[in-house]
Order: sequence, then structure tokens, then C-alpha cells
Amino acid sequence: MTMPEEILDKLKLFIYQQDEIAKKKQQYIQKEIIELALISEPISLAEIHVLDYIGSDPNLNVIGISKQMNMTRGAISKITARLERKGLVVKTQLPSNQKEVFFQLTPTGQKLWDLHRRDNQNKRNHFLNLFQGYSEAELSGIIHFLDDILREGSRILEADT
Repeated sequence: MTMPEEILDKLKLFIYQQDEIAKKKQQYIQKEIIELALISEPISLAEIHVLDYIGSDPNLNVIGISKQMNMTRGAISKITARLERKGLVVKTQLPSNQKEVFFQLTPTGQKLWDLHRRDNQNKRNHFLNLFQGYSEAELSGIIHFLDDILREGSRILEADT
């Protein structure tokens, strides 16, 4: 196996691993929701991500969230409607522009957002500690590689549309 083939195989494994981590995270959040009696129904990973964007930036509207998540406005509207129905967010509007809708976390939404952020911060700290073992030159090479991968992924996505 050539080194480029080995890299592709490891990237594929990394992607699968990240999917498994996302599933475990969703299970963890569901368990916490039940234990804390936050809401009575399950929450999807997409709903958690939208909740995260709303909690991180209350100035984001449906269009802003859809751009950040690279999803359609219709999909984000459906997700925010479910979050509202579950009592995690409320719609707000500017008095000067009734068409533009923003979202605000409810107290329950805030608790779930805090739980999600703590979990994300723990994972982030784990990887930041891992990077301590690399030199500046190695980290620069990793950044360059990831930029190239992301750029190529964008090209593939654009070509498919």
C-alpha cells in the first residue's frame, strides 16, 4: 500500500470514527435528558447542532444558521419548529422588522446547550492536549493538509450540483 492510499484509508476510518462518536454523544445527551427530566421526547443530532448555533449566537436567524450548517432554509425551519415545540427555543422578532425571525433559548434549552457545550469542550481539550506532542512545523503541515482536503471536498460538492 502506498502512503497516499494509507492516508485515504486512515481518513476513511477517522470519518467512521467521528460518526460513532456523534452517535455516542447523542446517546449521552438522551441519557442526560432523561435523568434531568429536561424534555419528554428524544432530540436528534441535527437539533442539538441547531440549538448550539442558537445558544452561541442569538443574532443568527434561519438564513444564518442554514449558511453555518450548510443546510437548506427549509430544513432549518423544520428543525427550529421542532425545537420550539419541545420547549427548547422561542421565536423572537425585531420590532423594526417583523419578517426576520430569531431564536432564544428557553431555560430548558439553556440547560441542554450547557450540557452540549461541556461535552464539546471536553472533547476539544482532549484534542488540544494531543496536539501538544507535535512541533509547529508538523502542526503547520496538518493545517495545510486539512485546508487542501476541505478545498477539494468543496470542489467535489460544487461539481455534483
